[in-house]
This record gives sequence, structure tokens and C-alpha cells, in this order.
Amino acid sequence: MEYDLKVGDGTPMKFRVSYYPPYKIVQNTLVPGRRVMEQNGKVVQEINVNTCTYSAKIDPEVFQHLQSS
Repeated sequence: MEYDLKVGDGTPMKFRVSYYPPYKIVQNTLVPGRRVMEQNGKVVQEINVNTCTYSAKIDPEVFQHLQSS
């Protein structure tokens, strides 16, 4: 995936997100083992997936700050 992002009056930044093997099958979903984000040709983020959990129970209080006052 590639996209440009302009913040304010600045020069647009170019982003590229790539997904790499090994792919893992988790609940019939193919999950990439590695994700890399580049900003203007420089790696700014790399994510390696070691474990994956679906249907995890999340405490509703985690989202409390998202409610409008």
C-alpha cells in the first residue's frame, strides 16, 4: 500500500506499507508475519507477529476515554 500525506502547509510525505511472509493461518485468516512501514524511503516501523489471538475479552473501561463528555 502506498499513499501521500500532507500535514498543514508542509511537503507531502510518501508512505509505503509492505507485508512479508511467513504467513500464518489463524482461524481461517492468512496473517502476515511481518509488516514494514516506510516514510519517504526510510523504514520508520517494523512489526513482527509472533502470536495472534482472536475473540479476546476486552474490558469496556479500556474504551471509556473515547466517550464524549
